[in-house]
Amino acid sequence: MAMAPASAFATTYYVDFVNGSDAKTGTNKSTAWAHAPGMTGCSGACNATTMGPGDSVIFKGGVIWDQTCFPFKLNFSGTPSSRILYSVDQTWFAGGTWTRPIFDGFFNIIPGGSMVVFGTSTQWVTFDNIEVRNLKINNAGGAGLDNSLIQFMYGAINITVQNCLVHSMQVTTTGLNSDQQFGAIYGLGPMTNTVVDHCTIFNDQDVLNSPTGLTFNIETVTNSILHDGIQGTFGSRIVHDNLIYNIRKGSDPNSHQNALEVQNSNAQVYNNIVHDVEFGTCFEIVAPAGGGSGTIQIYNNVIWNSAITPINLDPDNQTAGNININVFNNTINGQNGVAVRTVPRSLPWGTVTVKNNHYITDSIPGDDFAVGTYAVLVSSTNVLMTQARAASQGYTIANQFAPALPSGATVGVGLSLASVGIPNLNFDIKGVARPSIGWDAGAFQFGGTSRPAPSSGLVAVVQ
Repeated sequence: MAMAPASAFATTYYVDFVNGSDAKTGTNKSTAWAHAPGMTGCSGACNATTMGPGDSVIFKGGVIWDQTCFPFKLNFSGTPSSRILYSVDQTWFAGGTWTRPIFDGFFNIIPGGSMVVFGTSTQWVTFDNIEVRNLKINNAGGAGLDNSLIQFMYGAINITVQNCLVHSMQVTTTGLNSDQQFGAIYGLGPMTNTVVDHCTIFNDQDVLNSPTGLTFNIETVTNSILHDGIQGTFGSRIVHDNLIYNIRKGSDPNSHQNALEVQNSNAQVYNNIVHDVEFGTCFEIVAPAGGGSGTIQIYNNVIWNSAITPINLDPDNQTAGNININVFNNTINGQNGVAVRTVPRSLPWGTVTVKNNHYITDSIPGDDFAVGTYAVLVSSTNVLMTQARAASQGYTIANQFAPALPSGATVGVGLSLASVGIPNLNFDIKGVARPSIGWDAGAFQFGGTSRPAPSSGLVAVVQ
């Protein structure tokens, strides 16, 4: 993501917890502070500093800030043209090579519950290339709501968290009602222009001692890797080009245990690869509280190994069928069950349009749209294949179910949906342009050559 130009009067501050001193100026590497303004323990010149638009804080690579530095309250705001930046200089580091600066809670309970906190009126801030890890959340008796490694307080908007490594959380209490709204990166609303971009987020702690989610109420989650959590991403409006996997069953039967759950009447979910969901579904699409109107777009996703129906369309909270859904060009391995279904509720969806999808399942039919769960159903050019037939044509996990041969059953059998007006849909999950006619069914457009893993250049990080 391009950085906004700095103000002509902007200042860059340097922070080194090991060798810095808050009594120094903080304005160059040799006079670095130990803390950043807003960190617990900040004193002297650090504590007297008010940051303004265009200012930057640079954390020394390879240095660890321990639990005594948190919470870190980011209460200063930039402007649309001069954001405040918390970031790194990859020429400044401890050790032999550059690694991210590390904010480490060492599994302590932090005062207030969260480590990095964007304040209630904070906006136009970028938080970049920092590792935030190892938090314990006190959730006894229902406490700890919204506690997280990175927290957006209500009213914190226009904020981007990018290139960060965010991981490892524990809770103090397990069992019924223990897994609620806390975890890695959590927002309290209203989500306006809050972004998680190019981050890796996971929880490597014992599943019975883990908090619920990886991201919660962040408007846009993009180009990120989310894995090994009880809930992947919840409440976002735009979710695209992510790799989400190993979503596990927690100790609380009431918690949401889905890879991706949206509750927005204009949600866009596309170009994601989602697999291995132990208990819930890959996509839980729910009408928002209070209903609303709009169109939910779900396209170019690749999904496999879901414990229940991979795409679950639930009109709960719907009002009079005002929300429409488009499900286009997804590749869905439903194992032995249907790939897509609508859930019976008291009020239905509006128009549900399902086209050009590739279902791999031994269930016939491949989808389940019960009468009364929609006002209008439009379903065409979806390709249904059994597991055996798919494997015989090269649609396998090893190839992420992309067509391997020009004679594959998905090749050239889809409708052109260019007229629908979704620009990104005119390209497949790998960015290959779809032709004016003869689109393939599924998330891939056959190109006649071998394909790398279709995840927009994301590479799984071995921890």
